[in-house]
Amino acid sequence: MLQKSARHYIPVIKHIASLDRDIWKIDVDQYTEANLQQLVKIYHEIQAILIPEKQAGLTLITKVMLGVFGFVPAFDQYFCNSFREIYGKQCGFRSFNYDALSYIKDF
Repeated sequence: MLQKSARHYIPVIKHIASLDRDIWKIDVDQYTEANLQQLVKIYHEIQAILIPEKQAGLTLITKVMLGVFGFVPAFDQYFCNSFREIYGKQCGFRSFNYDALSYIKDF
């Protein structure tokens, strides 16, 4: 992403600006089923805009979501390794999905 012009981010900025303002009210204590589905949907929308080749991008997308919304942690190696250690084989934290978010809520 460092090799990209700042113009590369215009579509994702426009998309985020178009989202319902209630999205910014979500935090871990409001991780309802509907909100978790919304978070996963937003993740996939941002991924489709920033990484159209469908490459992984787990850390990048979750860092964007953390920086913009603050409602999810960045799924970087430190977070994922720590939560894998806590939850073992129950959840691998290798993808951004409903299960991973549910374990974060439980934590």
